[in-house]
Amino acid sequence: MPLPIRVFNPLASSVLNGISSITAQYEDEYFVKKYDVQLTTLQTLNNQLVQFDSGSDIFWTAFSVSSDGPVAVRFSDASGYYLSDQFIGAFPMNSQPGTPYVMTVNWGLPPGSAIYVDLREQSAQPLNNVLFLFHYLKRFGN
Repeated sequence: MPLPIRVFNPLASSVLNGISSITAQYEDEYFVKKYDVQLTTLQTLNNQLVQFDSGSDIFWTAFSVSSDGPVAVRFSDASGYYLSDQFIGAFPMNSQPGTPYVMTVNWGLPPGSAIYVDLREQSAQPLNNVLFLFHYLKRFGN
């Protein structure tokens, strides 16, 4: 049985012919950054710095939250851009480290960037331990 012959359209681009002409000019490496804090009853902490490594672009892809009680969270970057204008209840996002909350759009940050975390404790517990795991990609050029 003869092999099928693939027909190419000479007037179409290579992408339309099923050949990707894009070659990767970079390589992504996966990292996890840990941030933990203890909150007292109804305490609010603003602008808690989570510093990433310098030397390459960062793409924040997901995060995990675990806490002893309900907390609300808001994220921003160094330029003052907030992911949300209000605090978001993070208790429903409580997850195991192996099952992070995946962000629908990766947040790209330049080398040496940081994320600022605003936290608000929402229970009457005397002490609330909160742990964040930030999942991100470091992009290296080839």
